[in-house]
Amino acid sequence: MNEERIGRNYAEALLTLARKNGEEEKWGELIDAISVAMRENPTLRTFLESPKLSAHRKIDLLKKALIDDSEDRVHVNVTVAREPAQPEKDALVKQLSRLFGKRVVPHISLNPAILGGVIVKVGDTVMDGSVRRRLASLKQRMLATATR
Repeated sequence: MNEERIGRNYAEALLTLARKNGEEEKWGELIDAISVAMRENPTLRTFLESPKLSAHRKIDLLKKALIDDSEDRVHVNVTVAREPAQPEKDALVKQLSRLFGKRVVPHISLNPAILGGVIVKVGDTVMDGSVRRRLASLKQRMLATATR
């Protein structure tokens, strides 16, 4: 089967589903957005074409991303030195939500080695506010001053 025929079969199946729910325009917009993203975002294209991830895993990740986007929500990995009390968690979520402009879903992990503070990771972005990093930075500045 050639690629055009396969594509047509999938398109017809999607159109049938969209008509069944009376959402042709909504599905059309979604397909257009995916098409543009595939064309303009090499990372997305590589992700979808990669044989390293199963189709099931790709579908799960896309569902999660699309649901989160439509709900104006972002998942944030937060590393702390000790388990925060509920008021601390609430304050952290509020502050991160304000920072990212979205509703934050925190995924908190413990790492006593950071000594204190937090490390926040969203996608490829890491914000390290740990005491360990601050101490290392202070040490470097002190050593640089001492060698002058």
